[in-house]
Amino acid sequence: NKPRGSRPSVVPYRESMLTWVLSDSLGGNCQTAMLGMVSPHERNLEDTINTLRYCLRAKAITCHVRVNEEKCKVIVGALKQEMELMRKQQENEEAAKLQRIAAAARQLDEEQRQAEEMRQQRRVQSVASARARATLARQTAALDRMKAELAAKTALA
Repeated sequence: NKPRGSRPSVVPYRESMLTWVLSDSLGGNCQTAMLGMVSPHERNLEDTINTLRYCLRAKAITCHVRVNEEKCKVIVGALKQEMELMRKQQENEEAAKLQRIAAAARQLDEEQRQAEEMRQQRRVQSVASARARATLARQTAALDRMKAELAAKTALA
């Protein structure tokens, strides 16, 4: 029924008590080392041949080892990774907020400095303007006196 060269889908266990006892080790999720004990004596020839045949069949068994993990441990691990990712995102967001706050503080400081400079310039201009008005008032008073003197001289003359 099976095409030649295809591998059997089940592990070729021999029906014996030893195979049944070792079935978890041979086809399960573990690495197994097997030693076949043979004897060079003629009287044990049949046992030696059977042992070697068994070892050849056991050697054909392939095992794909994987880590046994319980579902809850996998879920807990995934949740821990997600928490760590969220923690890093939160730290990045907080760092970005702090940078925006620092930039706003620098901008505010610059605007306050500029406003103080403008107030200082206005004070200087105000003082200069007051001096100019005082000078103008003195000059006006001097002109008024000159007019009065000129009017008095012209009236006498």
